[in-house]
Amino acid sequence: MKAPRLPPLNALRAFDLAGQCGSFVAAAEALHVTQPAIARQIRSLEQWLGRPLFERHARGVVLTEAGRRYHERIHQALAAIHEATQDFSAQPDRAWIRLIAVPGFASRWLRPRLGDFLQSHPGLRVAVEPAAVLTELPVQRADLGVGYGEPDDFAGPTELLIRPPVFPVCAPSLLARLGPPGSVRALLRWPLLHEDDGSWWAEWFGRLGVRARPISELAHASADDVMALALSGQGVALSNPLLARDDLQAGRLVRIRPEFCAMQSYLLLGPAQGLNPQARRLAHWLRTTLAAEVDAPETSALTACPAPPPGAG
Repeated sequence: MKAPRLPPLNALRAFDLAGQCGSFVAAAEALHVTQPAIARQIRSLEQWLGRPLFERHARGVVLTEAGRRYHERIHQALAAIHEATQDFSAQPDRAWIRLIAVPGFASRWLRPRLGDFLQSHPGLRVAVEPAAVLTELPVQRADLGVGYGEPDDFAGPTELLIRPPVFPVCAPSLLARLGPPGSVRALLRWPLLHEDDGSWWAEWFGRLGVRARPISELAHASADDVMALALSGQGVALSNPLLARDDLQAGRLVRIRPEFCAMQSYLLLGPAQGLNPQARRLAHWLRTTLAAEVDAPETSALTACPAPPPGAG
């Protein structure tokens, strides 16, 4: 039997990463080699195949049409090799999944539910690391991540998990003391809790037709901190059903206006080479559990209030 003629594996790995990143520099960083080394590998593969795979531009590289088709199949093949190797070499007593996530999601949604995942996946263990500032997956200490923002805010592969509605909440004691706000604009006179310089609240007001720039005199580290302050009656927080549902149902928090709007998203962050088999199981559980919660009647009831027309408030 004649052995099949295959291109060099190193060249294929360089091509796969460069195709994913759209950059020889990013591929070089992922493989811990120099950019000229990646360029040489790609050039040797193009010579081996007898056709160009990339269009070179001053601002980066773009796959040719032939390169795009080839990349789809090579990426699948390398992912299959990676999965087979992980499955073969994985030790059950070392099956840790390292997850890094924004603090509010980690503490208020994920931790109370992780027991269900572990019960249905015996032999796996999960280490959760909260990270208030998360712009890419730190592959040295995490297998996958959950960030909050827009896909363009993050380096590396991202996948949309959920874009939840955002609405104001506070403790019942604060509502009783100040009385219900008669409009969205009336919230400007309330003590607003901030995670930043006021931009988050300004965007929320703007999407509901109120032009305002709230002043943030104190910015807190994360949504988790802001929610804790809201629970203690110190102000109004912008929240979403994932973070606030349990407290709303228990009466520890109340929605003080019916308006809401979708703003940013929770995103799954992965490494350039793809998730390992254990991380893929956790990623699948995250997708299905979040989808089920969004469709649940008790969650739908939290998001069913219609937003006002533009200019209201």
